[in-house]
Amino acid sequence: KANRLLAEATQAVEQQLGNAATLYRSELLHGFSLPDCPQFDEWVFFEQERLRHLFLDTLTALIQRYQAHGAYDRAIPHLQRMLAAEPYAEQTHRDLIRLYALAGRRSAALRQCEACCRILKEELDAEPEAETLALIDAVRANRLPASTPSPAPETPSLPALPSKERTPPNNLPASSSVFVGRSAE
Repeated sequence: KANRLLAEATQAVEQQLGNAATLYRSELLHGFSLPDCPQFDEWVFFEQERLRHLFLDTLTALIQRYQAHGAYDRAIPHLQRMLAAEPYAEQTHRDLIRLYALAGRRSAALRQCEACCRILKEELDAEPEAETLALIDAVRANRLPASTPSPAPETPSLPALPSKERTPPNNLPASSSVFVGRSAE
């Protein structure tokens, strides 16, 4: 019974992530501006970035869930959307190439290899990273496995409680007063 409940919960989470990802269609107020109101333009810019990052995080979570279960064909469309949002992200190209290969779609993986190299060269005048070149060689030599075993589902855990030992390190001097720059007060 526990396995069935876990499977249902996993399916519900994937459904909700998919629904959330479909809600993002384009930038907030794309092309809209208020003349003589730089505060509005600044607000829109940061809000667009916040929503874009939320969209990409949602896609990433969904892709990781599908990959964990070996559902590569279900992850590919979401990775394609991610690449459409960030066409110069070499890591995203690599992930898509790898998923195509793992899904048994070698020709699509090879086309993505060519697209990645072309975009990097034409748009950024850059060569692919060593990791990308190694992946391309593996795909061309047909060395990637057709599938990988899916890992055991993650069990939910409670978040760690904050402790004084875990305070993040910083390089700021210790404050000698609660009033910075207000010595007269």
